[in-house]
Amino acid sequence: MKEVEIKNKWEDISIYEYQSIMEIIENPDLSLEAKQNELMSVVTDLPYEDILRLKVAEYTKILNNMEFLKKPIPSKHMNKTIIINNQKFNVITKLSDILAG
Repeated sequence: MKEVEIKNKWEDISIYEYQSIMEIIENPDLSLEAKQNELMSVVTDLPYEDILRLKVAEYTKILNNMEFLKKPIPSKHMNKTIIINNQKFNVITKLSDILAG
């Protein structure tokens, strides 16, 4: 099998891949091994069947590179004030602070 490219940080994960990851993690019908294999498929772009044919060393390498999935997604600091046409606007980032009207 050719060299596998492994996504090993959240910044490498697309929104679609994130949605897939969350569906896999939250699926109560999948065993731990099935979840690991499905997640490996997402972070390597390999079909599930190819994951099942990996050598133990390759499988372990990918599994170790998936540790980032256990960490929270880093957030970038958002500037809470923006200027449009020389007028200042404050961005409300806390949903409970937004008014209804």
